[in-house]
Amino acid sequence: MSDEETDVFGEIERRIESVFGEVFSHDEEDLFDLVSGSLKPLDRIEVTPGEVIVTFDLPYVEKKDISLVATEETLSVDAKMTKPVMLRVGGSMQKRVEFAKYSKKISLPTKVDPRAGKARFRGGILIVSFPVVGEGSTVVVG
Repeated sequence: MSDEETDVFGEIERRIESVFGEVFSHDEEDLFDLVSGSLKPLDRIEVTPGEVIVTFDLPYVEKKDISLVATEETLSVDAKMTKPVMLRVGGSMQKRVEFAKYSKKISLPTKVDPRAGKARFRGGILIVSFPVVGEGSTVVVG
């Protein structure tokens, strides 16, 4: 194998390790909160010119057990699970912990109108959308 081929394969290996490091390097505090006994749901935030859309993954949750609180800058979700989930947490001294709810507060990337928010829940997926608050408006001098 030539030096050029070795360099190419070395670069590929470094990139693969980098991607796997990003995917699997979450700290435990990103996944759950032992103090409140809650899991932090996976989320995705999309921003369009007119709205912010937040999607949460909430398996084992019923619509009636979801609570949302929004401000212009944050969105909080709390949801009780229909059945608890047991996980082993900790490093070398692992222990089993039971989680019976989801809880997460996220910062929104831009200001929104929380009173105009809409939410829908289907198949364990919660989608919440808010219109973006404008930066200001033109004032006409009369």
